[in-house]
Amino acid sequence: MKYILKWLLVLLVIFIGWIGVLYSFQEKFIFPAPGNYVQHPIPRNFDWEEVNFRTSDDVLLHGWWMNVGSTETVVFFHGNATNISYYTGQLYMLKKLGKNALFFDYRGYGQSEGKIKREEDIYLDGQAAIDFLSEEKHVSPQHITLWGFSVGTGVATEIALRNPVAALILEAPFLSVPTLAHKFLHFSPPRWLFQYQLDNELKISELTLPLLILHSPDDQMVPFSHGEKLFKKAETEKQFIELTGGHNNAISKSSSLYFSTLQDFLP
Repeated sequence: MKYILKWLLVLLVIFIGWIGVLYSFQEKFIFPAPGNYVQHPIPRNFDWEEVNFRTSDDVLLHGWWMNVGSTETVVFFHGNATNISYYTGQLYMLKKLGKNALFFDYRGYGQSEGKIKREEDIYLDGQAAIDFLSEEKHVSPQHITLWGFSVGTGVATEIALRNPVAALILEAPFLSVPTLAHKFLHFSPPRWLFQYQLDNELKISELTLPLLILHSPDDQMVPFSHGEKLFKKAETEKQFIELTGGHNNAISKSSSLYFSTLQDFLP
């Protein structure tokens, strides 16, 4: 009996220690920010410029601003283990569609300063992008469409609730960080363990703007069922497009569908 109790105590200590690691270092798992670009920035003959802008808590962010002379602008919110240099395909597509675009890095990503220490930080970054467009580029929120990818869907959804933007695109969206964690941890940790919620499931029914959800059944990172559930919960004007390809290459596997869908959806 003592032997069993001893091993139960050892397992309990290991479990508590593991929970402590998850709680203390979860931003490193959720936001593993790469600093280096994966390829050369946009060609010089492209209609773009490097921009910097500050958040309300004085963090300097870096991004790319593409002005093709449109009245409509798309703000792109990228995924967790990438930076804006991973998404030149999306930028080229928006140029072909004749839309202005702002691609920016969250704090600690790419050439942006700072570090994400709480959930509100990444929302401050998203709001700073909207404020930059309004104050520096004279683009009103009513002419802005938000496009979030993966972790970026959590940011884009929140920013859509804080601003009267034109439309919202969610690509490979998840229900929430705690729900998604179940896929990788193979059990459901208590929600209080997560300092970061990014709860799309809670917020999706509050949206009143046009919504487009893009997701692939072949997505190996975010279950396709998450996108389906969010679509069902949304109570606004909405559209769901089933892509092909994995989590990070659906744009190349479904390029023609991507283009036609965005062409029809974007204002």
